[in-house]
Amino acid sequence: MTQTDDGLTIRFAGRPVPATGVVLYSVTAYDAAGEQGGQIGAKFQDGKQIAFFVFDFGAGAQTNLPGAPEVSGKAVQMSIDDGDLGPLEGVQVGSWSAAYTVDGQDVGVCPGGIDSLPFPG
Repeated sequence: MTQTDDGLTIRFAGRPVPATGVVLYSVTAYDAAGEQGGQIGAKFQDGKQIAFFVFDFGAGAQTNLPGAPEVSGKAVQMSIDDGDLGPLEGVQVGSWSAAYTVDGQDVGVCPGGIDSLPFPG
């Protein structure tokens, strides 16, 4: 994950979009104080995108994002403008964690559990 003043870029490598089933690529991110946070995700069903979103933990609401993640081989990249980041708009990310979920089961997480990594990292 990289952050600039323009927004976030999140890249999942080595985890292709499967032709069958439901897969979710998601990142949970918070500011340094852990007060502002949300989940950014892209969801696919049977190889086709069905959601690209930001979920605001504080408001308990999901906002669908414009555009689509870039899918190339075994990589999925999400680029989100700062103005579309909801609870993370204008916020420097302080910690994050990522998950690759297939048919409701986390099959890949970074780091290797629910702990968050310091950012940048």
